[in-house]
Amino acid sequence: MGSYKYGWNTEIEMEYAPKGVSEDIVRLISEKNGEPEWMTDWRLEAYRRWVTMTEPKWAMLNYPEIDYQDQYYYARPKSMEEKPKSLD
Repeated sequence: MGSYKYGWNTEIEMEYAPKGVSEDIVRLISEKNGEPEWMTDWRLEAYRRWVTMTEPKWAMLNYPEIDYQDQYYYARPKSMEEKPKSLD
């Protein structure tokens, strides 16, 4: 069950990909979504470009560094019967 420190939570049991982002995670997410090979290739190319980027400093703000390897990039209900019927 997921929880949210400000009080909201859900009783829906979730399936998660491992934390972090890598080519393996991109492939796993694409596979779980049933995407065609061209889409996986497109996502991998985008990931490879993202890895080479540096965060811009133009805003001159001070905030904690984002740990992209401590995030979940894929989650869905384990039982598709429990998924919402609508997002409205």
